[in-house]
Amino acid sequence: MKLFSCTIVIFCALLFSCKKETETVTFNYEYNLLPLEIGNYIIYKGDSIIYNYFFAQVKRSSSFYLKETIKDTSRDNLNRLRYEISVQMRYDTTQNWGVEKIHYIVPTKTTIERVEDNLRYIKLIFPNQLGTQWNPNKYITQKIPYIFTLDTSLNIINSKAIVTSKDVNYSNSFKSFDSTLTTTNLIDSSAINLYKLTERYAKNIGLVYLERWNVIAKDPNTDQSLPWIDKGRLGFYLKLEAMQYGKE
Repeated sequence: MKLFSCTIVIFCALLFSCKKETETVTFNYEYNLLPLEIGNYIIYKGDSIIYNYFFAQVKRSSSFYLKETIKDTSRDNLNRLRYEISVQMRYDTTQNWGVEKIHYIVPTKTTIERVEDNLRYIKLIFPNQLGTQWNPNKYITQKIPYIFTLDTSLNIINSKAIVTSKDVNYSNSFKSFDSTLTTTNLIDSSAINLYKLTERYAKNIGLVYLERWNVIAKDPNTDQSLPWIDKGRLGFYLKLEAMQYGKE
């Protein structure tokens, strides 16, 4: 009888501990800035400029469409839950979506990480307030391949992201969003370098705006009074605006 009672006690304790653990891993992403459900998708209108004046006097602009869909879940090498993000591109709305590329989003109790081309970035940190800072490149130990730099003293890895706005209404050419949070990762902003990433997340939707500058203007013939869109000489500019979202 004592053995039976002891078994009941242990079973109840285990049941309670399981329930408690389930509650612990139910993440609250502070206003649901990045809802993670299989089938959720966002389509972006993208605009980019590639600068290559040093070699061919080229400034090439292009527009495209990008679709990101939460496709599935799996486990990373730390056995953490991760969401597989299908990324596809096309240049015209009449075309089929292009070859699929897989990125990953890893939610933790305090952060949201995104893995792109085996590089793991900390995109959001929780809890946060206006002015909250963190190192988005904390887990990167190699050279970031898309960063163009002539300044060897510039430490890309030790950059800082900061919450620059919170609970703000935002509208683009396609949609309006009633509550957004903006983060800015400014690595360098000088007369000759601009390395800056701005991202805006909308409650219950996800990333709705991205603007990335990785541009050098180190050219004695460049008019430094020009805006960066005109004085860039090497690198690229990228902008994404959410134009459609939903669940498949």
